[in-house]
Amino acid sequence: MKKTIFVIFTITFIFGGLLLFGIQTYASSEPQLETSPLSLETDSEGNYSIEDMLIYALLDEIHARDTYEAIIEVYGAIRPLTNIVKAEERHIELLLPLFETYQIEIPTSDYVPVVPQTIEEVMLLGQQAEIANISLYESFLSQDLPEDVREVFNLLVEASNQHLNAFSRNRLSSDGEMQLNRQQNGRNSDKQSQRYNCNQSR
Repeated sequence: MKKTIFVIFTITFIFGGLLLFGIQTYASSEPQLETSPLSLETDSEGNYSIEDMLIYALLDEIHARDTYEAIIEVYGAIRPLTNIVKAEERHIELLLPLFETYQIEIPTSDYVPVVPQTIEEVMLLGQQAEIANISLYESFLSQDLPEDVREVFNLLVEASNQHLNAFSRNRLSSDGEMQLNRQQNGRNSDKQSQRYNCNQSR
Protein backbone atom coordinates (compact mmCIF):
# COMPACT_ATOMS: atom_id res chain seq x y z
CA MET A 1 0.00 0.00 0.00
CA LYS A 2 1.35 3.38 -0.99
CA LYS A 3 1.34 6.40 1.23
CA THR A 4 1.83 10.00 0.20
CA ILE A 5 4.30 12.35 1.84
CA PHE A 6 3.98 16.05 1.12
CA VAL A 7 7.23 17.95 0.77
CA ILE A 8 8.31 21.54 0.29
CA PHE A 9 9.22 21.85 -3.35
CA THR A 10 12.16 24.12 -2.51
CA ILE A 11 12.73 27.00 -4.95
CA THR A 12 9.35 26.80 -6.65
CA PHE A 13 7.22 27.60 -3.65
CA ILE A 14 9.73 29.33 -1.43
CA PHE A 15 9.80 32.10 -3.98
CA GLY A 16 6.06 32.51 -4.11
CA GLY A 17 4.31 29.62 -5.85
CA LEU A 18 3.04 29.12 -9.36
CA LEU A 19 1.57 31.97 -11.39
CA LEU A 20 -0.21 31.88 -14.70
CA PHE A 21 2.19 34.13 -16.55
CA GLY A 22 4.85 36.81 -16.23
CA ILE A 23 7.60 37.55 -13.75
CA GLN A 24 6.21 39.38 -10.75
CA THR A 25 7.45 40.75 -7.49
CA TYR A 26 5.52 40.35 -4.27
CA ALA A 27 5.12 42.74 -1.39
CA SER A 28 5.31 41.18 2.03
CA SER A 29 6.60 42.31 5.38
CA GLU A 30 8.12 38.84 5.90
CA PRO A 31 9.20 36.22 3.37
CA GLN A 32 6.68 33.41 3.28
CA LEU A 33 7.04 29.69 2.69
CA GLU A 34 4.16 28.07 0.86
CA THR A 35 3.47 24.35 0.99
CA SER A 36 3.45 22.43 -2.26
CA PRO A 37 0.42 20.71 -3.79
CA LEU A 38 2.88 18.26 -5.35
CA SER A 39 3.71 15.09 -3.52
CA LEU A 40 6.07 12.14 -3.48
CA GLU A 41 4.60 8.71 -2.99
CA THR A 42 6.44 6.05 -1.04
CA ASP A 43 6.01 2.32 -1.21
CA SER A 44 5.06 0.10 1.73
CA GLU A 45 8.64 0.31 3.02
CA GLY A 46 8.68 4.10 2.91
CA ASN A 47 10.90 4.42 -0.17
CA TYR A 48 10.57 6.74 -3.14
CA SER A 49 10.73 5.40 -6.68
CA ILE A 50 13.71 6.25 -8.87
CA GLU A 51 11.31 7.92 -11.31
CA ASP A 52 9.77 10.21 -8.68
CA MET A 53 13.14 11.18 -7.24
CA LEU A 54 14.64 12.03 -10.61
CA ILE A 55 11.60 14.03 -11.73
CA TYR A 56 11.54 16.04 -8.51
CA ALA A 57 15.27 16.62 -8.65
CA LEU A 58 15.20 17.79 -12.27
CA LEU A 59 12.22 20.10 -11.79
CA ASP A 60 13.80 21.53 -8.65
CA GLU A 61 17.02 22.35 -10.49
CA ILE A 62 15.15 23.82 -13.47
CA HIS A 63 12.99 25.98 -11.20
CA ALA A 64 16.05 27.11 -9.25
CA ARG A 65 17.81 28.17 -12.44
CA ASP A 66 14.73 29.99 -13.74
CA THR A 67 14.14 31.74 -10.42
CA TYR A 68 17.71 32.99 -10.08
CA GLU A 69 17.69 34.14 -13.71
CA ALA A 70 14.48 36.10 -13.02
CA ILE A 71 16.04 37.73 -9.95
CA ILE A 72 19.11 38.73 -11.96
CA GLU A 73 16.84 40.18 -14.63
CA VAL A 74 15.19 42.40 -12.03
CA TYR A 75 18.16 43.32 -9.82
CA GLY A 76 21.15 42.95 -12.11
CA ALA A 77 24.19 40.68 -12.08
CA ILE A 78 24.35 39.66 -8.41
CA ARG A 79 26.98 37.32 -7.08
CA PRO A 80 26.58 34.65 -5.78
CA LEU A 81 23.46 34.28 -7.98
CA THR A 82 25.36 34.61 -11.27
CA ASN A 83 27.61 31.75 -10.22
CA ILE A 84 24.74 29.67 -8.86
CA VAL A 85 22.76 29.98 -12.11
CA LYS A 86 25.67 28.39 -13.97
CA ALA A 87 25.85 25.66 -11.35
CA GLU A 88 22.13 24.90 -11.69
CA GLU A 89 22.61 24.42 -15.43
CA ARG A 90 25.38 21.91 -14.73
CA HIS A 91 23.12 20.08 -12.28
CA ILE A 92 20.44 19.76 -14.96
CA GLU A 93 23.04 18.32 -17.32
CA LEU A 94 24.03 15.79 -14.66
CA LEU A 95 20.46 14.60 -14.21
CA LEU A 96 19.33 14.36 -17.84
CA PRO A 97 21.40 11.27 -18.78
CA LEU A 98 19.72 9.37 -15.93
CA PHE A 99 16.34 9.87 -17.58
CA GLU A 100 17.65 8.14 -20.66
CA THR A 101 19.28 5.37 -18.63
CA TYR A 102 16.08 4.58 -16.72
CA GLN A 103 13.76 5.35 -19.65
CA ILE A 104 11.89 8.10 -17.82
CA GLU A 105 10.07 10.80 -19.73
CA ILE A 106 11.55 14.25 -19.14
CA PRO A 107 8.90 16.35 -17.35
CA THR A 108 7.63 19.70 -18.55
CA SER A 109 6.84 22.64 -16.31
CA ASP A 110 4.87 25.87 -16.66
CA TYR A 111 6.49 27.33 -13.56
CA VAL A 112 6.99 31.11 -13.61
CA PRO A 113 9.18 32.63 -10.86
CA VAL A 114 8.05 35.27 -8.41
CA VAL A 115 10.85 37.68 -7.55
CA PRO A 116 11.18 38.80 -3.91
CA GLN A 117 10.64 42.50 -3.23
CA THR A 118 14.10 43.14 -1.82
CA ILE A 119 17.56 41.67 -2.19
CA GLU A 120 17.66 40.98 1.55
CA GLU A 121 14.69 38.65 1.01
CA VAL A 122 16.48 37.07 -1.96
CA MET A 123 19.40 36.14 0.28
CA LEU A 124 17.20 34.89 3.13
CA LEU A 125 14.97 32.83 0.87
CA GLY A 126 18.02 31.50 -0.94
CA GLN A 127 19.27 30.11 2.37
CA GLN A 128 15.89 28.54 3.12
CA ALA A 129 15.72 27.03 -0.35
CA GLU A 130 19.12 25.40 -0.06
CA ILE A 131 18.34 24.03 3.41
CA ALA A 132 15.17 22.44 2.02
CA ASN A 133 17.14 21.14 -0.96
CA ILE A 134 19.74 19.50 1.29
CA SER A 135 17.01 17.83 3.34
CA LEU A 136 15.33 16.51 0.19
CA TYR A 137 18.52 15.03 -1.28
CA GLU A 138 19.54 13.53 2.04
CA SER A 139 16.18 11.75 2.24
CA PHE A 140 16.84 10.34 -1.24
CA LEU A 141 20.37 9.28 -0.29
CA SER A 142 19.08 7.39 2.75
CA GLN A 143 17.62 4.83 0.35
CA ASP A 144 19.24 1.95 -1.49
CA LEU A 145 20.05 3.63 -4.82
CA PRO A 146 21.76 2.59 -8.05
CA GLU A 147 25.35 3.78 -8.02
CA ASP A 148 24.92 6.26 -10.88
CA VAL A 149 21.90 7.88 -9.19
CA ARG A 150 23.67 7.99 -5.83
CA GLU A 151 26.70 9.65 -7.40
CA VAL A 152 24.60 12.43 -8.93
CA PHE A 153 22.58 13.01 -5.74
CA ASN A 154 25.82 13.22 -3.75
CA LEU A 155 27.10 15.88 -6.13
CA LEU A 156 23.84 17.80 -5.86
CA VAL A 157 23.69 17.79 -2.06
CA GLU A 158 27.34 18.90 -1.97
CA ALA A 159 26.50 21.75 -4.34
CA SER A 160 23.53 22.79 -2.19
CA ASN A 161 25.80 22.97 0.84
CA GLN A 162 28.16 25.22 -1.11
CA HIS A 163 25.26 27.42 -2.21
CA LEU A 164 24.03 27.63 1.38
CA ASN A 165 27.46 28.83 2.47
CA ALA A 166 27.43 31.45 -0.26
CA PHE A 167 24.01 32.76 0.79
CA SER A 168 24.91 32.62 4.48
CA ARG A 169 27.94 34.86 3.91
CA ASN A 170 25.42 37.35 2.53
CA ARG A 171 27.94 38.79 0.12
CA LEU A 172 26.64 40.78 -2.80
CA SER A 173 28.66 42.28 -5.59
CA SER A 174 28.28 44.16 -8.84
CA ASP A 175 24.81 45.56 -9.67
CA GLY A 176 23.19 43.73 -6.78
CA GLU A 177 25.34 45.43 -4.18
CA MET A 178 24.57 48.84 -5.66
CA GLN A 179 20.86 48.00 -5.68
CA LEU A 180 21.03 46.94 -2.03
CA ASN A 181 22.81 50.17 -1.14
CA ARG A 182 20.13 52.16 -2.94
CA GLN A 183 17.42 50.33 -0.99
CA GLN A 184 19.18 50.97 2.31
CA ASN A 185 19.84 54.62 1.44
CA GLY A 186 16.21 55.03 0.46
CA ARG A 187 15.04 53.70 3.82
CA ASN A 188 17.50 55.95 5.65
CA SER A 189 16.26 58.96 3.68
CA ASP A 190 12.66 58.09 4.55
CA LYS A 191 13.53 57.90 8.25
CA GLN A 192 15.38 61.25 8.11
CA SER A 193 12.41 62.81 6.33
CA GLN A 194 10.02 61.49 8.98
CA ARG A 195 12.20 62.92 11.77
CA TYR A 196 12.40 66.28 9.97
CA ASN A 197 8.62 66.46 9.50
CA CYS A 198 8.11 65.53 13.13
CA ASN A 199 10.44 68.33 14.32
CA GLN A 200 8.76 70.84 12.00
CA SER A 201 5.35 70.04 13.43
CA ARG A 202 6.46 70.81 16.98
